[in-house]
Amino acid sequence: MGSKRSSRTDIELGTEGQSTGRERAHGTANDSSGGLEAIFNLWYLTDDTGAVYSLRIHAYVGVGTKEEKLTFLRSRAELDYLVATAFPIPEQFHVNVLESGPLRDASEQRLRVAHMSALEVLGGPIVLFEDALTEIERTLPAKFGLRVGARPLVCLTPLFFDGQRSLKPLTQRGKRLGTEEPRS
Repeated sequence: MGSKRSSRTDIELGTEGQSTGRERAHGTANDSSGGLEAIFNLWYLTDDTGAVYSLRIHAYVGVGTKEEKLTFLRSRAELDYLVATAFPIPEQFHVNVLESGPLRDASEQRLRVAHMSALEVLGGPIVLFEDALTEIERTLPAKFGLRVGARPLVCLTPLFFDGQRSLKPLTQRGKRLGTEEPRS
């Protein structure tokens, strides 16, 4: 069963109907350091079936306009997934797999895997990143006052796994998360 591959998406969490609950947890300000802002590249590993297997995040300190920060994130999305921090799919997203064979009894395994069709109903793959962003926030140096904030600026990029041990970031521009409409 095939699935449409989505491409990179630039968003501010909490906009475009994308609520992740960070509004309650972190207030609304993100830029409290004299123009410095924590910005993030987010990647999710997927395949042609639409399954999502793992997440990656890389934090940066951004400065400049929103468009300058997005341009920077886009420029780094092609390679920085190689040095990004890996995270598992959150526990609440899983599938149960029943395994059996001629030499053993049937057993059920719980795998942390999400499917794009289920994620689109929930707001897209961005919903997978809440726990990982909270964990990344703990690694940000406190002395600079940087934090993830309620609406962090992110570039969300699928990493396509081709089944041959190869990952390829899908960085085609022009689409917003959860839509097939060109960006305006």
